[in-house]
Amino acid sequence: MRLNQALRRRDVNELGKVLESGSGVHRFAAAAGLRHMPTDQAEETLFQGLRDPSRWVRQAALGSLISLDPDRPCEPILSALRSAPGEPDPLSAHEFFGVGLFRLPSLDSTPHLGRFVNDGDPSIRSLAAIAIGEAEGPAPLRYLRQLLRDGDRTVRDDAIEAAGKVGDASLLPCLEEAARSRREDRRAARRAIKRIERRAEDAR
Repeated sequence: MRLNQALRRRDVNELGKVLESGSGVHRFAAAAGLRHMPTDQAEETLFQGLRDPSRWVRQAALGSLISLDPDRPCEPILSALRSAPGEPDPLSAHEFFGVGLFRLPSLDSTPHLGRFVNDGDPSIRSLAAIAIGEAEGPAPLRYLRQLLRDGDRTVRDDAIEAAGKVGDASLLPCLEEAARSRREDRRAARRAIKRIERRAEDAR
C-alpha cells in the first residue's frame, strides 16, 4: 500500500524510504517508478539505488537515470556502481546491455566491450555484437572482426548483422571470408556486404 500510494502521488520522499528499507521487489519498483519524476531529489535517490546490494535494483535505478537524462556524464554513475556492496566488478553485462549503458555518449564503451567480447558465455558475446551495431559514434571494429570469426553461430549471426549496420568498408574482407568459409553464414554475410556497398555508393 505504501509503495502504490507513493507511486500514484509521485512522492519522491516516500519512494526514497522504500528504496532504503523495503523488500527487494519494492526497492526495484521504487527505482523503476522514479524515472517518471524528473527532480533533483529523484536523481539523488536513484544514485543511492546504484549502490543497492541487488543487481536488479541497480539495473532499475540505472535505467531510470538514463531515461531522465540520456546525455548525463557517466563517471558519477560508474563511481556509484563500483561502490555497490558484494560485487568486485559491479558493471556487469546485465547492467551494461540491459539498460543501454553503452549508449551514453560520455562513456568509453571500448574497455567494457573488450571484456564481454571475450566472455565464455556466447549470449554475452552476442549482446556485445548487438551493442556494437547499435552504439552511436565510432564502433570498435577490432572487436567486431573478432566476433565475425566466433565459433558460435548465433554470435556470428549477430556480428554479421552489426557489421551491416555499422557499414564500414574495412569489414568487407571479414564478411567475404564468412560468405566463403561457412555455408550457414553465406546468405547473411552477402546481405551485409550489399548493405555496406550500397552505403558506399550513396556516399559518393
